[in-house]
Amino acid sequence: MKSAICKEPNKIVIEEVDPPEIDDDEVLIKVCSAGISGLDVLAYRGLHPAIYYPITLGHEVSGEIVATGKNVDNFSVGDKVIVEPLMPCKKCQSCLSGNHSLCQNLKMMGYNAEGAFSEYISANASLVYLKGDNLSYEEACLIEPLSISIHALRKTGVGIGDVIVIIGAGSTGLLTLQTAKRSGASVIVMDKFIERLHLSADFEADYTVNPSTNEANELVMAITKGAGSAYVFECTGEPEYLEKAFDFVCPGGTVVMLEPLGNRPVQLPLTKITMNGIRVMGFTTYFGDISIAIDLFNSSAINLNSIISHKFRFSEINKAFDKLAQGEEDITKAIIMM
Repeated sequence: MKSAICKEPNKIVIEEVDPPEIDDDEVLIKVCSAGISGLDVLAYRGLHPAIYYPITLGHEVSGEIVATGKNVDNFSVGDKVIVEPLMPCKKCQSCLSGNHSLCQNLKMMGYNAEGAFSEYISANASLVYLKGDNLSYEEACLIEPLSISIHALRKTGVGIGDVIVIIGAGSTGLLTLQTAKRSGASVIVMDKFIERLHLSADFEADYTVNPSTNEANELVMAITKGAGSAYVFECTGEPEYLEKAFDFVCPGGTVVMLEPLGNRPVQLPLTKITMNGIRVMGFTTYFGDISIAIDLFNSSAINLNSIISHKFRFSEINKAFDKLAQGEEDITKAIIMM
């Protein structure tokens, strides 16, 4: 089978490799679509300290089952599925206390385990979910990042009447926007690209603004009557915008990081954080949220299709990564079509 292997930073090579063998509790999946995440781009650029090369990246994936292990009785060949990429050990202290997303030995597809940018992948049947015919293979790739947004909203406790700020209207920001609106929050979306602000308005953002302008701080303070926002979600993964998030948060508020920064330095206002009791939280994993994400989509509460801006053939994977690494403004979400 063909697999796209990141040999070193900025170099992906499509090679012939042996297809994965499955054990009794696993299924073999023909990959149909795979999304490119912020973590994938950081790894491609050589900016993630925990990524070791060579590696096959990718963890947002959908496909069709082509073989099942002898113990698998809840799936059949031909089933269209979504794969959860997180593999907790279920033995460490975190897992035993129910915090599987904080597993001390966590394996993650495309991070420290083989990724999804291959023609075939294997997965434990417990990590596989039926896709449903109303969800395209491309849209199904967004169920995984949607699950992170849902997990973050649940853990932070955002609810009815809260005013939140979302910095970055890429796919993570737009998924968080839609989830927050379904939670009853009022949402201010910030992005430097006007096209993304227009898309945010289509997704029912209450206010939109460029975060680099004076109007951004004035808007937040006007809406919150000078207090600042209780929750600021940083969804770009860029150090300058994480630093700016603290301009918008209220005393006792929470800054939430939903995209990894990699190994890039960031200057945080530690005195302000300490004196004002500001919480800083980060989420790139989840547990038990994929089913919620699928249910939300099935209830027509979430628009996934409009977030997908670009589709690339598997043979164009280098082109896709190059465009994303260069920060092309018109790419909201890129999907690799296998």
